[in-house]
Amino acid sequence: MTIALRGILGFLLAVAVMVSPVSANDTAPGAMDAMEAAARQAVEDAVSQMLRNVPDDIESIAVFPVLNDDDGFFKHLIEHELIQEGGHRGFRVVTRSESEWDLLIGEFVFTEDNFDIMPEEQLRRFGRVLGADALVWSRVRALGMDDTGLKGRARVETRLGVVETGQLAGSGSGIGLVAVDSETFITAFVFGLIGQPWFWPMVVIAIVGGVVLAVVWLWLKRRVDLATKPREVVR
Repeated sequence: MTIALRGILGFLLAVAVMVSPVSANDTAPGAMDAMEAAARQAVEDAVSQMLRNVPDDIESIAVFPVLNDDDGFFKHLIEHELIQEGGHRGFRVVTRSESEWDLLIGEFVFTEDNFDIMPEEQLRRFGRVLGADALVWSRVRALGMDDTGLKGRARVETRLGVVETGQLAGSGSGIGLVAVDSETFITAFVFGLIGQPWFWPMVVIAIVGGVVLAVVWLWLKRRVDLATKPREVVR
């Protein structure tokens, strides 16, 4: 795509944002894709930070359900990122059925107040039950669109505790910020305009008005040309 075309799309996107009633919320065209991309970006950043000082003898990691993650999307992203990292670092990710998780989590519910540190005895107990050398728990701090409605944003915090020592061994705080795809937004915006009942009448009015202006312009131009045309003086 040329620079000029990108500039035109950027201008149209800005105009669409100003006039669109949903531009500043999560239902704007392209918003969901931008938020999902921002979530992935934030998780990658947080997990990378968390694993920097993880002991080399960790062979298995279990991931707890994520605080403020109602649909499990962030838990899936964190597990996926850990699986990718585990392929390079030599550890595996332990998973359990939802029923087993529900039973286990019922004994210790993460909240904003108890998020940062898990009691050592609880960490060891969970590790033995799950058969993991380390446990990861996380929380979503932000997910949505920024104030302009042009960028998806996400913020995630992660913690990793070692079962054998009961100590916190790593933490991460990742931030994602991804712009809405301009072509997607403009396309949806244009189709949205076409669906409005006033759109086609306005198009007809604009066409008629353009024709009238063109006729008037040609008439005026001809009068001006005649008025300014040099005249021969007959003596």
